[in-house]
Amino acid sequence: MTVVILDADRTDDPEDKALENSHWVAEQIAAVLVSPTITIRGEALTRGRLEEALRDAQHAGVVYCGHGRDGELRQCGEALLDITNLEQIGARWFHAFACNSGNRLALSAGPFVAAYLGYHRPVIVEWTVDGLPDEVRAILRDIVTAATLNLESGVRSRSAVRRRVRDAYDAWIAWREDHDGDEDLPLLDRMGLSALSRLYDGMELHGTEVTD
Repeated sequence: MTVVILDADRTDDPEDKALENSHWVAEQIAAVLVSPTITIRGEALTRGRLEEALRDAQHAGVVYCGHGRDGELRQCGEALLDITNLEQIGARWFHAFACNSGNRLALSAGPFVAAYLGYHRPVIVEWTVDGLPDEVRAILRDIVTAATLNLESGVRSRSAVRRRVRDAYDAWIAWREDHDGDEDLPLLDRMGLSALSRLYDGMELHGTEVTD
């Protein structure tokens, strides 16, 4: 069984700065998963290609990294996933690393998708990976991959997934406290990393296999 990584990274997207970091997240997720992965990226990622992937029973899970709204995941103005094709996710897990899809999409997925994980707030990805110390980069990688790793391993408890993401985030808090006043890490990077608390306090996990 495989996991499909949907990487909405495109240089012609007017919001491509945010997509640089979501692309990095997609790469980290692909690197840490136990399952074989297939990545669909950039111009190759279309609504039709996404739906083709959802028809393949060999795909146990799907990760989307890109732009989101309450009722859709989108790329360059095209709705890739919305209410009308949401049901095609079916008996698999789906993680939308994107803004706001934890609202209408996640709630609508509940009755017929095994597990849909999204966020009911904007997901802030304001950091510069290349400028981070190795230790902080490793912590960041743990934070942004924790939820997907748990879904892949079969965890379907909201509280368990949220707790494990928070545990990863707490490593950042501990590093920040140990380096209070350290000017090697720019303020904007610190603020961007701290905003990743939204990955647990804004998490929405719904589906037929999901428990409290």
